[in-house]
Amino acid sequence: MAESKLPDRGVEVQMSYAVKTTQVAISAGSVVDFTGDAIVNAANRGGLGGGGVDGAINSAGGPKLVAARRELSVLDDSEYGDRIRTGEARVTIGGDLSAKWVIHAVGPIYWEVEGDDFQAADDLLYSAYAHSLAVAKQNEVKTMAFCLLSAGIFRGERALADVLEIGCKAVKDHIYEGLEEVHIVGFTQSEIEELMAAAERVFGASALATKASALAR
Repeated sequence: MAESKLPDRGVEVQMSYAVKTTQVAISAGSVVDFTGDAIVNAANRGGLGGGGVDGAINSAGGPKLVAARRELSVLDDSEYGDRIRTGEARVTIGGDLSAKWVIHAVGPIYWEVEGDDFQAADDLLYSAYAHSLAVAKQNEVKTMAFCLLSAGIFRGERALADVLEIGCKAVKDHIYEGLEEVHIVGFTQSEIEELMAAAERVFGASALATKASALAR
C-alpha cells in the first residue's frame, strides 16, 4: 500500500480509506492537538465538562470554550440540568483549540445496562456519531476528528472491538458531500490496534485503503 498523503493535522495517520469523496483516517494521538474545522468531544449529559478527554479539551480550549459550554441551554425536559441528550450532540466554538468548533457528543454508559442486552445502548452510540456528523454538516465542516465515544470507563462490559465497529459504521453511513477528511482518533496502543481492525472490517471491503509509513517501521 502507498504512503498516506493526508496533510499533517496534529495526529498521526495510521491508515486511511477513500469513501466517496471523503478520506476516512484512522489516526493516533489526541483530538486536542487536531488542526482542522472541528473535533468531537466525548461529553456527558451536563455538557459542561468532566474527566478524561472532556477535561483535556476544556483545559486546552480555555475560558472561551468553558464559557461557550455554559451558554448551552438546559433541556426543557431535564430534571438534572442536562444540556445534551444521550445519543445526541451540540456544538460550541473551540476557544483556544486549533479547531474552530467542538461538537460535544454524549455516548451511552454501558455499565448501566443490566445483563448482556446491549442493543439499546448500541443504538445510542451509533446515534451519537450520526448526530455529530449532522451537526458538522450544518456548520459546513470539511475536516474533523472524533475521539472514541463510550470507549473508556463508560464501556463497561461491552467489548472495545464492538464499540469501535459501531462508531466506524456510523461514520461510513453518515459521510456527507463536502466533508473532505474525518479522523477517528485512538489514544492508547490497544485502542489504535482495535480501531484499525474495526476499520478494516467496516471500510476494507469497499474502500481504497492507504497505510501510513509509520506502520512499516
